[in-house]
Amino acid sequence: MRLEILNHTHRQTSRGLMGHQQTEYIGQQFDSNDLLSTAIKEQFLADESSALKPALNLLQRDNADNIEQSRQHIENLSRELIGAIRNPETPGNGAGIKFSPHIPFEDFLSEYNLATQEGIALMCLAEALLRIPDHKTAQALIEDKLSENRWNDHIGHSRSFWVNASTWGLLLTGKYFNGAQLGSPPAIFKNILQKVGAPLAEKAVRQAMALIGEQFIAGQDIESALNQSRQDKAQGFIHSYDMLGEAAICQQDVERYNNAYQQAIQALHNNKAYENPLDGLRQDSISIKLSALHPRYEFHQQQAVFDQLLPRLKQLIKLGQKNNVPITLDAEESFRLEISLLIFAELLKDPEINQWPYLGLAVQAYQKRAIPVIEWLTQLARKHNTVIPVRLVKGAYWDSEIKYAQQMGLRNYPVWTRRENTDANYLACSHLLFESEGRLYPQFATHNAHTVASLLHFAQSKPLVNYEFQRLYGMGETLYQHLSHLPQIISTNTPIRIYAPVGHRVELLAYLVRRLLENGANTSFVQQVKNEHYKVEDFLQDPVTKIKSNTSISNPKIPLPKDLFADERVNSFAWNLNGSLEFSNLINQMVLWYEHQWQAAPLSASNKALFRTPSTVTQTLQNPSDKNKIVGKVNLATEQDVRSALDQAHNAFPHWKLSKPQQRAEYLDQLANLMESNSAELLSLCVLESGKTYANAMNELREAVDLCRY
Repeated sequence: MRLEILNHTHRQTSRGLMGHQQTEYIGQQFDSNDLLSTAIKEQFLADESSALKPALNLLQRDNADNIEQSRQHIENLSRELIGAIRNPETPGNGAGIKFSPHIPFEDFLSEYNLATQEGIALMCLAEALLRIPDHKTAQALIEDKLSENRWNDHIGHSRSFWVNASTWGLLLTGKYFNGAQLGSPPAIFKNILQKVGAPLAEKAVRQAMALIGEQFIAGQDIESALNQSRQDKAQGFIHSYDMLGEAAICQQDVERYNNAYQQAIQALHNNKAYENPLDGLRQDSISIKLSALHPRYEFHQQQAVFDQLLPRLKQLIKLGQKNNVPITLDAEESFRLEISLLIFAELLKDPEINQWPYLGLAVQAYQKRAIPVIEWLTQLARKHNTVIPVRLVKGAYWDSEIKYAQQMGLRNYPVWTRRENTDANYLACSHLLFESEGRLYPQFATHNAHTVASLLHFAQSKPLVNYEFQRLYGMGETLYQHLSHLPQIISTNTPIRIYAPVGHRVELLAYLVRRLLENGANTSFVQQVKNEHYKVEDFLQDPVTKIKSNTSISNPKIPLPKDLFADERVNSFAWNLNGSLEFSNLINQMVLWYEHQWQAAPLSASNKALFRTPSTVTQTLQNPSDKNKIVGKVNLATEQDVRSALDQAHNAFPHWKLSKPQQRAEYLDQLANLMESNSAELLSLCVLESGKTYANAMNELREAVDLCRY
């Protein structure tokens, strides 16, 4: 038996899909998004080739002679910086440099990158081990991840004593669990390991993973972080402290994060460094993640976010103003960008805030929207006659951004698919920051020597522009120690700020995983720079030259989401519900069906006429959010209808059985295509009849499409 949807009434209307109350909400949502530039909306999932053109144009504006001269200058400085990273004992310009006792992260990644089984095993342990509450499961995990890996292949490879010591520990633990005989390690290690047994070995591995994680955090609370930072402060570095943790999932999380931010601001004020405050931009600062201040920090909860998060955020900012503590709103996933920009714009409407030039925003260069965002921020600063600090980062969510776009069936990716595209976009954004006429205060966060050299070169043509460099705690130490002694930095008194996470071990795991994913891949500069298989020349090529040498702008090894399953089948398409432009286009199509009334009834296969026998029972369907709204009517099947349908199916089966599989597959593909081409109507029906959210309705449609194609 089949059901057919009949078109009855169909009137255009501007009313919302779920009644008058939601109509008002949707109207407010898109009115507020008019604050954003069209470019920000359009570039969300733009074609990579067209999206990269503005960046390439910015980097190629100089004449040919200047380009060659600039490249040579950048190359020479890059060579010097790479030499300093590879030979950290070498003083810079005759000045003795003291280095942190931490394990050099570049050494660790060069030995255990994510291209090796051992690196992947460590990654799994870092993510999972400290989350496991019981020892038995932890023991099984250690045995699984360590016992079969070839740790002995790494012994003696690294010049770092601590990395080699870590290798011995991993080898001993692995050998213990796979039962092999210990050969080359000293006998005393073997005896100790045999005596302690598996439970203590588990504790040892837990402690080892915690030690690795602690390379990335300044302290478990703000007071310990401030104490830990004293050595860096003595060398002239400043800090931006971040309270570790993921997005809040309940109000209790919100209160905890809010209290942590308040305590951190107060602690920075009480710190002795503030007895004689210098320029506010050279003070230690606080980084705030907006997703930590609201459990539903997302596009479709905009009104709730504005009503609940905004007052809380203003309170923190004004506390920072009172205590002379700069604040930066930290980077989030790409689907939160638009709401973050709207909140930032709303903050600057407050006259008490917009004349305080120490409220900054992080911008991710791996997003295709980075250039429009910086242009928008420049206009915003001009409008309010203020200065906006901009922390320019490359981005730490790349893997999850790619997988999310694939999973959701989006038409493209929000981020670049090649590293050199990100590098080029970063440099183009840097040009805009330098050329913002003092409206933006550039804060360049990078560990790439070529990028740093390029920024120093750009700065020479803008001697009046104040700016700073930033690095992550536990990373890039040798690079920035050397950089701090360069004449260019000393003469301009350019600050170097350390981004210092604060939190407990369990909280740092997700942060640690992002750092490993961001820098542990075999294409990462941080991973490659200490690897002696790479020559210095391998790091000297500018990103524009690399881009021109590629056969395509996008990475062919990363197919578009629709091509995720290659020749097997097409991935189902989804509207981008987190982008105001695409979502508004979808809504404009869906509202056309708001006054529509559908009718469904048993269908005769022979004449495609609806059965309307006297005994037919009709059921009226109402909108669950508004009982006065009739969605449609259904003629329920009678016994006669069922018998007829069964007879028709029985008669048709011999022909269907003999039909070729390819023909059956074509029918299913046609059905999938029809559902996608009529997605606005089907989504409207899911929302109106079942009361589904937009996301649930989209998932329902995609599941049906995928099932047909599968």
